Amino acid sequence: MALVRSRFCELAASLCDLSQAEQYLIGMVSLFPAMLDIRMDELVQMLPLRQPASDALQGKEIVEGSLLHWMMAIECGDWTECDAVAAKYGLKQAILMRHYDNAIAWAETSLTSMA
Repeated sequence: MALVRSRFCELAASLCDLSQAEQYLIGMVSLFPAMLDIRMDELVQMLPLRQPASDALQGKEIVEGSLLHWMMAIECGDWTECDAVAAKYGLKQAILMRHYDNAIAWAETSLTSMA
């Protein structure tokens, strides 16, 4: 799941004129609280993140968190929220879905090659 989130955010970053590297990091770090049993607000204080990245990880509605927000909505099957996020940031669902599909394929390939 972390691989899919991070790769999706990286692939879609250019749609919002965002840093691919920072978006990858946001996608990956977004699941650290579950992995490490720590609250996100505590975690971001320990990491050397730009404030927008920290804000995005804490769920603030800013452009740096838009892709993660969309990704989390699709993971929950919340199509209404997916549409709302896409509309708010002027993103096309078809392009987001293509990046999502590519992220899933990439993650599967990555995990398969590790075995």
